[in-house]
This record gives sequence, structure tokens and C-alpha cells, in this order.
Amino acid sequence: MFRLKQFYNQNRKKIWVGIIVFIFLFGLLQLLNYLSKNKVNTKDISNSSTNSTTITATKDKTQKKQTSVMNDYIISDNTANLNEEIIKKFIEYCNNGETAKAYELLSNNCKDVLYSTEEAFIENYYKNIFNEKKICDMQVWTVDGTTYTYKVTIASDILSTGQANNSNQQTDYITVIQEDDEKKLNINSYICRKNVKGTSTQNNIQLTVNYKDVYMEYEKYNISIKNKSQNIILLDNKENVKTIYLLDDNDVKYSAYAHEISKVQLVFKPQQKRTLDIKFNKVYDAEKVIKNMHFTSVIINYEEYVNDKENYEGIKHIIVDL
Repeated sequence: MFRLKQFYNQNRKKIWVGIIVFIFLFGLLQLLNYLSKNKVNTKDISNSSTNSTTITATKDKTQKKQTSVMNDYIISDNTANLNEEIIKKFIEYCNNGETAKAYELLSNNCKDVLYSTEEAFIENYYKNIFNEKKICDMQVWTVDGTTYTYKVTIASDILSTGQANNSNQQTDYITVIQEDDEKKLNINSYICRKNVKGTSTQNNIQLTVNYKDVYMEYEKYNISIKNKSQNIILLDNKENVKTIYLLDDNDVKYSAYAHEISKVQLVFKPQQKRTLDIKFNKVYDAEKVIKNMHFTSVIINYEEYVNDKENYEGIKHIIVDL
């Protein structure tokens, strides 16, 4: 016992240094093991765009993740895998700066409506979101036939950036569609283009609805208007913001964004034909059916109207069935 105490007194410094080194190395080893496991999990998430469906353990949870939030449509495993694969590929291309490949995954309509060139895509989408490595989580939001819309949460990859930054988290609604026998994407909350045919000729005014571009927050209709009369007409007198609207099969009205339409666009000279885009305040809902479009304040003789607004009686209500 005396020798042991003497040994300790003679080597006290070395013993304590050894103990401290041992504790430090043991703690470091535990930390490295933790980071290694965490990195593997995060890497799997990053490579797969953190698809909630693929990391869910039980059948019930998997089915829930493959069921659309808005209309409870259950997607088959094969369809879900194909949809998730193209979204993951898009995120991966953007993360790697391969903008040409990412741009090629967009549908023709998405390019036509939002990003006519790769440069437009880079300036107005890529740079706003992919200023650093990102990971994403996707959830089936709604299904309409072969159109699948996902709510995609895009966030910073903490392992790549070295810091958590919740301010860079963004939500996009990305839609997978079928185009020329292959899957393509509509991004930035653009859902799809739908052919909507409806024509009405009343009071020598022909209105033809050609198609609509559907977004998550609104719909934009492309309409051809022809004035067949010998008078100047005004499609809307703009005295009320709710005089142009859509009506669904439950008689719910969706008003036009009247403030975005100038009066000049609504004036048509005799025999003039022009195309007009009108945006309506209708949030995307695949279950809602629009039955017609209403123009309730059409001036069929604009010159008479200007000369005597108070006594003018030629205000007409034109309906286009869709």
C-alpha cells in the first residue's frame, strides 16, 4: 500500500494527464460514432430528397403518406415511386448546378407559361431557392386524373452548410404530369393547362374560351373576343370588381382580378378580334366543377355610354357555358 502511494506521489502528474487523455479520447469516439450515424441518415435523406414514404416503417403509415391530403386519393406504389423519383432528380440536378438537366424535366406548358428559356428558369427560380445545398420533404397534396400535385418543403442541408437556417425553408407545389409518354414537372405552384371549350354569341359579341392555366392560388383563362357589331363595345365598365366571375356547380362565385385588367384591353372596335387572359380568384380544387363564365356589365355601344352614363340602358349580361 505504501509503495502504491509512493508510486502515485512520484507519478501524479503523468497519471492525471493519462486519465484526462483517456476521457477526452473516449468522449471524442462517442461523438464521432454519433455524427457518423447521423450523417448516414442525413445522407440517405439528402440523396432521396427526404421522401417520407420511403422511410416510413409500417404499412399504415406508408399508405397514409401515399394518400392525397385534399381528396384522399390513394396512389399505387409504382406511381408513387415514379413520381417521387422525378422530383428527387429535379432537386438533385439543382443541388449540383446542372440547370440544363433540371430545366429539361419541366413540361412544355411550364416553360411556355413561366420560364421560356433556361436563363429565365435560373434567374427566377433556381437562384431564389438553390443558393446552397437543399434537402426536401414531399407529400401528396391532390390528385386529378393523371395529374399529381405534391407539397414540397425545401430546406437547407445542415450537413452541407454547417448551420441550421430555417429562414431558407420554402414550400413549393410541384406537379407531376404525363407528356408525350413521359413524366414532366410543373413547378412554382403551376398545376397544369386544361382545354376548356365554351363559346357564346350574344348581342353581336362572340366569346370563346380556349383553355385555362391552373395555379395553386388562381386560374387564368385564355379568351378570344370578337365584336361582330358596328359599334364600339366595352366588355366591362369596371364600376364593380365582381362583375366578371366564374360560377361552379354549387353556384359559388369566383371573381376576376379586375384590377389587373386595363380598360383599354376591354374596348373592342367594330369587327375587332382579340385574345384576353383573365385571372380568377379560385384556389385549386380538383373536385370543383366550373359550369360557366359571366360578364354582367357589357356595354354594347360604348360611345352612347360615354355621352350619357346615367341614362344608358344597353348594359348586357353575357354567359359562356363551359
